[in-house]
Amino acid sequence: MKTPLITPEQQRLENQYAAIRTSPPDQQKTAAELFGPMESWMFGMGEYRFILNPVTGTWYYYDRPHDDWRDSKFAAGTVIFYLDRDNIGFFSPADRGKDRKQPGEVLQARGKNFCGKCGAPLVPDKKYCSNCGNKLS
Repeated sequence: MKTPLITPEQQRLENQYAAIRTSPPDQQKTAAELFGPMESWMFGMGEYRFILNPVTGTWYYYDRPHDDWRDSKFAAGTVIFYLDRDNIGFFSPADRGKDRKQPGEVLQARGKNFCGKCGAPLVPDKKYCSNCGNKLS
């Protein structure tokens, strides 16, 4: 498989974050004044949403089943998100040459198990997602 390319939207946010890191923040301004609205730090791929937190420099993803934003544990500049056959995956440049992973595998590695297609929680030892019918590997 070819190495995924960073999307223009993700690249814009990575550049925006790098630009704010080069100058010390004005201590008299609020976070909204310094960084603008949080929506300006968000991008989407298909049904998936990602946000780069300008305060922590960490990527977050929207967890649809729990209706909440979750920490991806990836810092700015360390990951490329991509859409592969209607599923979101990730590629870390540090993992060059290793297998790329799907979102369900990413969440499973953190002690959770969600469908890589719809994001629904998975029932252990099932071969298909009970929400969307996606075949699980």
